[in-house]
Amino acid sequence: MKAFSVTELIRAPVEDVWAIAGDPERFPQWMRGLGEVSVPHGETLEGGAELLVTVSDRGQTRQSTMRLVQWDPPHGFALQAGGPTAGTIYRYCFEPVREGEATRATLEAEITVAGKWVFFAWLLKRGMKRSDGGQLKALGYIATGK
Repeated sequence: MKAFSVTELIRAPVEDVWAIAGDPERFPQWMRGLGEVSVPHGETLEGGAELLVTVSDRGQTRQSTMRLVQWDPPHGFALQAGGPTAGTIYRYCFEPVREGEATRATLEAEITVAGKWVFFAWLLKRGMKRSDGGQLKALGYIATGK
């Protein structure tokens, strides 16, 4: 079920945007709530790879994992987070525009809910957009300094 979609025009070439977006260790710079992200020893960045993450939420910190569902440098990637009763897939797409001088960045978030969470899907979608909908603006700020 689609949770939300946002698109931002980042005034930097796709290569510059990917240098930031395609580095999981830099995810916390533009993905709110992440404290640290690392690729486990021996893992390569490709579809199916697991990332170790430190998640900060309301003053609580916990260790978790996210899975790279798709990895297509420099065009985009998809991350899967969550568990069996409530999970999310975040799809990031980066397209060059204006003869390579800018990048159209798109984030589409999908949620999977089951059990009692089905009744709260509308609330989950609203909360996700509020907390994650600004990621591409933050990415653009880092890429351009503006």
